[in-house]
Amino acid sequence: VPAQNLPPGYVLADGDMIVPIDSFAAPESMWSGLLWPGGIIPYEFSSTEETGVDPDNQLRMLKAMAEWEGVANVDFVPRTNQAQWIFIQSTEDGNNASIGYSPVGPLWVRIKPDEWTDRWLLAHELGHVLGLNHEHNRPDRDAHVIINWANISTSTCSGSFPCWFNFFIDPLAATFGEYDFESRMHYREDRLSANGQPTIVCRPAYIAYQHTMGRGEHLSILDAQGMADRYGAPSPPLILSVSPSTVTAGGSEFTLTINGRRFYRGRGDGIGVQGTQVSIQGIPVSVTVVSASQLTVTVPAEAIAVPGQVAVQVTNPSPGGGNANFFTFPADCN
Repeated sequence: VPAQNLPPGYVLADGDMIVPIDSFAAPESMWSGLLWPGGIIPYEFSSTEETGVDPDNQLRMLKAMAEWEGVANVDFVPRTNQAQWIFIQSTEDGNNASIGYSPVGPLWVRIKPDEWTDRWLLAHELGHVLGLNHEHNRPDRDAHVIINWANISTSTCSGSFPCWFNFFIDPLAATFGEYDFESRMHYREDRLSANGQPTIVCRPAYIAYQHTMGRGEHLSILDAQGMADRYGAPSPPLILSVSPSTVTAGGSEFTLTINGRRFYRGRGDGIGVQGTQVSIQGIPVSVTVVSASQLTVTVPAEAIAVPGQVAVQVTNPSPGGGNANFFTFPADCN
């Protein structure tokens, strides 16, 4: 589906995937994203007046990147001189992204200016960057949902292709696990509707998902496992330092800053991928994810009641990478 202001030689497919025009001659490449070598994805934020990404939105994108880094062996890194990278823009022509790796760079992620606060939209577009297709395009789709072709808009999508193109099955897609209604890559029930009625309807055995598919504010377990199947299992989080680095035993509760790597928010309520968790002296504490490299927690007074080494345990629960390195800091005598 051609779209306004796309890079030369590219079109918009399935609503939000930027693909080369010549890929339409080969459906297997049109829908199949190549893996990034070594799981390394260099990125660069636009700084132009027209499409620049401000510091707050850059941080939001970095946090969305951390969600994928926490569950698979992928690493988004600032671009230096790499020939292939993703160029991230803020533009009314979003929300869309290139699908998978290409030996010719740059590739793109484009977000609408008023939608940067939706972390899971950002995570969805990054899923495309990593090579994921939409869940509802799976070859086994029709066993789980019915597409209401008559409800699909014929005017929302630009160019010579109607919107029902976005609902075609990809017969050559590589799949992982069962059909996943909770996937962050699934369309919601009324996506691209011409009349407000559902374009996707669950078959009777799956009707419980009718109003939740495509709306999850998390990565699903199968999203994470599928990504790890492609790129390898995730590394555990890493603790580099804490602040303060020493405290007085017998004091009151205080805020501890933990610096390291591979921290992410996740869902936090038992649904889908859970975020980074922390315990101090074996006591679970609430976590604020400041960034992919920094957490803050409130250390209870009971954790520093007596002098000695205070153990900090950081964990990315399964399907995350597990426990961080062993780390302590001293609680000294008065």
